[in-house]
Amino acid sequence: MGLRILSKTYTKASWAADDSWAVVGLIALFALITAEFWGMSYFDYEAVFDLKKQPLIKAGIFAGGGGLNVELVLLKHESATFQNYLKSLYILHPLYALSITATKLSILYLYRRIFAVRTFKQISFAVAAICVGWWAAFTVAALFPCNPVKRMWQHQIKGHCYNFNTFFVASGVVDVLLDAVILSLPIKMISRLQMPYKRKVMLCFVFLIGGL
Repeated sequence: MGLRILSKTYTKASWAADDSWAVVGLIALFALITAEFWGMSYFDYEAVFDLKKQPLIKAGIFAGGGGLNVELVLLKHESATFQNYLKSLYILHPLYALSITATKLSILYLYRRIFAVRTFKQISFAVAAICVGWWAAFTVAALFPCNPVKRMWQHQIKGHCYNFNTFFVASGVVDVLLDAVILSLPIKMISRLQMPYKRKVMLCFVFLIGGL
């Protein structure tokens, strides 16, 4: 991103929508990393990974419920430290959705600038709308994982939470499918270019690397 800004400044090129979305994604990524480091500073590695002493923690954290079905463990391990770790996850998930969605939109807007064809713009707009819809659904679900919300980090509160495993698998599948669609968008446009086949393949590879 730094090189992108420098090139814009050096060439005096105008700031476009794909640049703005790239900045949004970068800011969200930095915020996500900050939240992750903050949370991991409260993570009790010894208790989690010393499975001989704390076998129930393995069952609670790495089995169903995404760490929410650990009532037996938390009777002994419920603490402000562990709660802060779970709070960091609550903050991290919406930032993750914003970061990857902004990156997708940045790529789509870049495609729209390169391939100024009406049909392609319509298709890319539809894909962008689906990406925004995925982001909205993921964010709402991430902000309200439990009823009441505080039960995510205070397990002694009565209530219920949805199954985190199902949520992340479903959202992850949709995310991967969207990535595949976005990366494949330029292929049809490149195939129409008047150039040797090998050069078309190389150009597709360049777009693939850029999208990754």
